[in-house]
Amino acid sequence: MAKCKICGKTTGSFSIAINPRDDVPEIKRTVRLCSRRCANVFLGRIKASRTRKSKLNERKTLEAVDRKPSKDEIAQAFLTLTTEERRNLALLGMTAILEDTQSLKGFYEFLSGWKK
Repeated sequence: MAKCKICGKTTGSFSIAINPRDDVPEIKRTVRLCSRRCANVFLGRIKASRTRKSKLNERKTLEAVDRKPSKDEIAQAFLTLTTEERRNLALLGMTAILEDTQSLKGFYEFLSGWKK
């Protein structure tokens, strides 16, 4: 009996087999999984890996742009930021607004007026 690639359980008579396909080049040979849940985890990891690679490629392309970015490029650049980079960007923006408003009261008034 084969073992599940995700949880390590022995796959019995009921197992899910994912065969190599042209649209999923990451799967080189048949993979046996014990359940639909493990199959979803396995395919989700492949999807996450593709997304990471795609964002890295897009970021490298955007880093090479040496001119004023368009609105679409700014939106794409934001999507390629890591969680830590987004946090730092938010803190920089908040600091800039606080320097303008000089108080937290003014900061919150600015935010409530900005929503409209």
